[in-house]
Amino acid sequence: LDDVDGTVKITGYPNPASDVFNINFEGITLGEIVTLQLQDYTGRIVNEMTVSLQPMIQMSLDTVSSGSYQLILKSESFEKIIRIVKVD
Repeated sequence: LDDVDGTVKITGYPNPASDVFNINFEGITLGEIVTLQLQDYTGRIVNEMTVSLQPMIQMSLDTVSSGSYQLILKSESFEKIIRIVKVD
């Protein structure tokens, strides 16, 4: 999954995912603070983390049930949504 907006490129894999979802960032200032919120289909936040932006960030899906989710990535310079399917 690629999401390109100007010079910002966000790639997420694998999808579907079982235990870890990787997010790669290109064209974004490293060290910027980014919040990742994993929401279920009702909008309930099932996992959330705030990190200093690196070229790759991993989000654990170990405690998340199988199903469809949206991962919302927010920082001062961008906001993106990635749809994820979690499988066991």
